[in-house]
Amino acid sequence: MKSLKPIDQPLPATGVRLFPIDNEAVLFDQCGQRLFHLNPMATRIWRQLDGHQCVRSIAAAVAGSMDLGESRANHFVRGMLKEWKRVGILDGGAAHAPDHHDRRTMQQKQQRPSAPAAVLTIPLHGPGRRYQMLDTTVAVFASSEELYGVVHPALAHLETNAPAATSYRVDIVEIADEILVLENDRILGSCAGRHCLAPLLQGIIGLIALRDFRYLIALHAAALVSADGALLLAGRSGCGKSTVSAALLSAGWQYLSDDTILLCSNSLNVVPMPYSLCLKRGSWSLLAGWLPNLHLLPIHQREDGREIRYLPPPGADFRQERPARWIGFPHRSENGETIVRRLGRLEGLCRVLEHCCAVPRPLEATDVHHLIQWTARLQFFEFAMGDLSNAVAQIQAVTAAPPTEDDMRLRL
Repeated sequence: MKSLKPIDQPLPATGVRLFPIDNEAVLFDQCGQRLFHLNPMATRIWRQLDGHQCVRSIAAAVAGSMDLGESRANHFVRGMLKEWKRVGILDGGAAHAPDHHDRRTMQQKQQRPSAPAAVLTIPLHGPGRRYQMLDTTVAVFASSEELYGVVHPALAHLETNAPAATSYRVDIVEIADEILVLENDRILGSCAGRHCLAPLLQGIIGLIALRDFRYLIALHAAALVSADGALLLAGRSGCGKSTVSAALLSAGWQYLSDDTILLCSNSLNVVPMPYSLCLKRGSWSLLAGWLPNLHLLPIHQREDGREIRYLPPPGADFRQERPARWIGFPHRSENGETIVRRLGRLEGLCRVLEHCCAVPRPLEATDVHHLIQWTARLQFFEFAMGDLSNAVAQIQAVTAAPPTEDDMRLRL
């Protein structure tokens, strides 16, 4: 790789925009679809990049504004310019193209195999059942009444007779020890037994629903709601968000989603994908006091081999958008203590974007602007989860208390 030549009068690359948050900032590279966090020093340097100042004058300006010696300021400026040029956000720097895929190529990759002709002749039982997720209705037909009994408990809260904007049909066919889920003559998925069917079908219905729904980004997060707004618990699998969500339901919160939420394009309100609450084996004993009938629920097996139970959510209007008010980031406590720490807007936004699991279209500068405005009405916190009862009490305290002066400073 050729070394990059130094820039005498540095200028931001086309399409790179600065969004200040307090004394820090976010850089958005629209061409590369990348976001960068700038600390106060980097923000001061970037603000000097007008294409007219040389490196020495930039360093002098930074030295004066940050109370630094010119030698040290010069060191910081040259280091940042070199890095920014390397990643391609300065004019004349390394080219960086977004990882776009041709839509037709993606559709070809997503083509599913055809079902054998013999499978398509297997009779289906009953009138089927219709489930609504987002704006889509999926009619499910099965080759035996027993298959309905396997999947319906996990999907019962989505059952509907109302018309929807779009509708699809899937068929579940059991052949010996294999179960196929079909759309027309195409195989959408398969599993090796009935104990794996509910997780498979629930995931397929979610993917079908996303085909026709417009949203800005999807987050890997659970969501609950009170009269004051929605609480999101964002985190990777195993961080405890489903466990604490189940306990919060018992404490009076209403359910929105366990795994995935969508943010609307304009309002950034929360739209839930209300899968049944998925509780892994490790959480069952922790929740025994909160959910005394949990042990009566059937055991399913996910594709990753994990054993789970589905907790069907109580009735709610899952199609209503909800304004988010709090976002928490749970993780397992190393010493058994539950500790809550408030986060500022920029750190909170960075954490949110770490848990982004889908972006259906390239972001524009206005989208990033809306995201940053959205953070001003949120309270961010992280919590190390030790004892479950203590964790619930801490979350209840955070969400019940009015914003403090420190909270307001963090949100400015």
